[in-house]
Amino acid sequence: MEPFGLNVLADLRTMTIPWEVGNVVTSRKFLQGQRDVVERAIKALLEGNAYVLNPAHRSPLLELLKTRLGLKSAQDAVGAYEDTVKYYVLKKPYPYREGLQSIIAEVGKVVPSAASLKYEDVADPSIIEKLDKGGYIDGLYR
Repeated sequence: MEPFGLNVLADLRTMTIPWEVGNVVTSRKFLQGQRDVVERAIKALLEGNAYVLNPAHRSPLLELLKTRLGLKSAQDAVGAYEDTVKYYVLKKPYPYREGLQSIIAEVGKVVPSAASLKYEDVADPSIIEKLDKGGYIDGLYR
């Protein structure tokens, strides 16, 4: 981050603090009533992840990062790309139990009623499991 003129106080990516990033968030009611819509959205996100993780697309993605983020050099774009594929774009983005539990604990400090929530109360990995076990995700990487 220093190349971008930012002072780094802590690099949370390298610390052992479980956290969750990049979830699809919806209400339980919408998931139950519009499951097909949620599944199609998750498929689109998985296809986007596969595109970004495909080495054949690295050059156009580097150019996109450089121009859209206003980066000063190609090396800055390489750094942004490498961080993105290492930390944020997952092949199989299952909900991260420990990360969600950390978030519940933090929210529970401010909203006491949230402290009693469990992973199962806030996460439903059934669609990603279906797409994984059915071979859809692996099929994106062949």
